[in-house]
Order: sequence, then structure tokens, then C-alpha cells
Amino acid sequence: MADHRERVLGDLDAVDDAIGDLLDALGRYRASRHNTRSVVDGGGPVEDAFIDAYESSVRSTVSDALTTFERVRYRSRRSLIALSQDEGLPKERLNELLDISRQLANRWVKESRSLNGGDSGPDGPAGGTP
Repeated sequence: MADHRERVLGDLDAVDDAIGDLLDALGRYRASRHNTRSVVDGGGPVEDAFIDAYESSVRSTVSDALTTFERVRYRSRRSLIALSQDEGLPKERLNELLDISRQLANRWVKESRSLNGGDSGPDGPAGGTP
């Protein structure tokens, strides 16, 4: 169980890192939007507004940061659920704590078994991810 706690802590740290990266990417996106607004507000050519607004590096950075955030958020939830099952938390209590349906709690517990050497779960977010 100590290994599972370490996994949860590492996964939570990864979420914090992903949040920082996402905030940085959104900050660059916001700056790009401000530049676009300035061009439009100043009567500049709309072509210049498009250049700032749709710069591919800004767009891909935000997209990549969102993808990474979702992946590590999913993984951290899965490892936390695996730890909860190691500690004997009933599935019924899990669905109460997370305010999710019994069916979704059962599915998430099943997915978390792959972390405990059981059934393989998906490697990324599935439907119903909070």
C-alpha cells in the first residue's frame, strides 16, 4: 500500500505540473487575444488580427497542455481510487464522495484495478470524467 500512496503523490504532483503548464499556455493565448483585439480596435488590417489570433504555436501549445492535463488528471483519479480500494472503501461510499452514479463508480473501480495488477483499464480519459 505504501507504493500506491507514493504513486498517488507522484500523480498529484504531475497534476500540479500540468496545471502550471496549462496556465502558462493560457497566458500566452490571452496575450495573443489582446494583440488581436488591439489590431481590430486600432483599425488595423484584419489579416494582422488573424496572424496573431491563429498563430499555430500558441494554438498547439494550449491544445497539448490541455491534453496533458486531462491525461494526468485521469491517471491521478485512477490511482487515488486504487488506493481507496486498497484501504477497503466501499464503492457505495466512493460514489457518494464523488457525487457520481453507482455504475460510474463501479467502472472507475474496475479501471483502477490495472494499477493493482488486475484487469487492464484504459490508458486515457473515458466518458464521464469529471
